Amino acid sequence: MVGDNKNEDSGNRTKDSNEKYYFQEIKNPADIEKAILELVADKSDLHTWKKGQEILESYVVKGYQSDIRAITMGLSGNFISSIIGSQLLNNLLLFKAATGKYIYFGSGTLTRDAKTRDYQMCWVEPFFQSQQRSNYRISYGQENIIKIEINKEIFNAVDLSAGGASIAVPKSRSVQFACNKTFLKVKITFNTMSFEVPKMETRAHIPFLYPNNDEGIQVGMAFYGLDKILEHDLARYINSRARYSEIRKSISDS
Repeated sequence: MVGDNKNEDSGNRTKDSNEKYYFQEIKNPADIEKAILELVADKSDLHTWKKGQEILESYVVKGYQSDIRAITMGLSGNFISSIIGSQLLNNLLLFKAATGKYIYFGSGTLTRDAKTRDYQMCWVEPFFQSQQRSNYRISYGQENIIKIEINKEIFNAVDLSAGGASIAVPKSRSVQFACNKTFLKVKITFNTMSFEVPKMETRAHIPFLYPNNDEGIQVGMAFYGLDKILEHDLARYINSRARYSEIRKSISDS
């Protein structure tokens, strides 16, 4: 049985819970240099890849030459990769690095110093920053299909995190999904991932507006009894999907 799924693109009608974690452009050169020097001090890992390709290379940030906008790095990896060297030299690449509570994202050309043999990421504008978070909340949409089966009734989720989910229902069903109500053996499908939540409890009601402007209720629910390995895998997948979305948003807005 299919539930009240008028929220075919529910993310358009709710505030994006990840908004403050999206990448925002840093436009002040002094602020960019400060961020890079923090990466240097922290000896942060920098990951780089070519758009549209699966090759990912990792480096350790070692220094910064501000006059040529070059982040100096050493190759981080196994013994073989350190001998073979980079497969991405002299290409325009995407990169990201993190330190403290911030993640930085940008693009640049990867080169190698002939004398020191250090690698250099010569970055170009724009340069982005976002706050890190441990668990993202992913919204339902064309790229993220989230189905929740409760008592044999299937709903499109409004959003999903490793700790819970929410659905939208008409106001007439508020008693059925009253706060503190428990549902057992809830089945969830998230793109190609399917799993069962042993126990799910309703925790909150907030106003919800369907795309056709009908008023409803967004029901927030918490997961209980989820296997720890599954919880970890779910969090990792949600985080990767959310960060993929935020990077796409940053690129499209630039």
